[in-house]
Amino acid sequence: MILLFVIAAVGVLTPFNRTLAAGLYIDAAGEISFLNSPQNRAITGRLARNEGTDPNATMYLLDATFTVKSYALVEINIPFVALEQVDVERGLGDVTIRARARMFERPHRKLYFVSFLRTGSGTTRVYPYASQSIDLELGVAYVDTLGHFDWWASVTGAYVTKEPEGIPEDQLHGDFGRVGAGIDVTAIRSLRIGAGAMAAFFGEGRSRQLYLAMLQYQRSQWMTLSLSGQVEGGDEDERVGDFAIIAGIRVTY
Repeated sequence: MILLFVIAAVGVLTPFNRTLAAGLYIDAAGEISFLNSPQNRAITGRLARNEGTDPNATMYLLDATFTVKSYALVEINIPFVALEQVDVERGLGDVTIRARARMFERPHRKLYFVSFLRTGSGTTRVYPYASQSIDLELGVAYVDTLGHFDWWASVTGAYVTKEPEGIPEDQLHGDFGRVGAGIDVTAIRSLRIGAGAMAAFFGEGRSRQLYLAMLQYQRSQWMTLSLSGQVEGGDEDERVGDFAIIAGIRVTY
């Protein structure tokens, strides 16, 4: 199964050579939570604060998760963005549709096909948090369980299929490849601690890194509280701020 993941990873990352690559906000906490979430329907509300860029932003995120049969999960992410010190101060961001489908499964091991579709449906272009472009990201993810530890790895490739007309050149973004890996551990019965890292690769050797720490507390069988923080690294032109803090509540039904 790991060999299949490696083969797919090479195939995903090979084509990316476009040079346009303006940085967009990456919801790393939401993506990782979706990848590692159980096969349950849920509603999640999150509050995120991103600092260290111009403009800083507060984001209100609503995630609706649905099961498809017993092997697939779909999540609709709806963001509302409030910017600081700009003419367009707030607006509904681009709706993102996340999906994962189990390709292979062995005891404690799973290989998923994953996709993220950024629909470009935002009511206004609140760059760099909503681009109003249509982006399709496809790839694979591997999840393994070892006792109280879960570790994961993912590889995806993003294809920008449509950009709005009249966008400034420094706000155009192109195709890119992305890799990620992380680990979760059950610290005590209802508390899980996780850490992960992601790297995006653009044309001309440019890159961007994100480092994430997460804390999840299962308050009851149907309610989970979460707190996470992400720090950015890599080329300054590709980064969207220095760090972000995200708090959320997830309710299964």
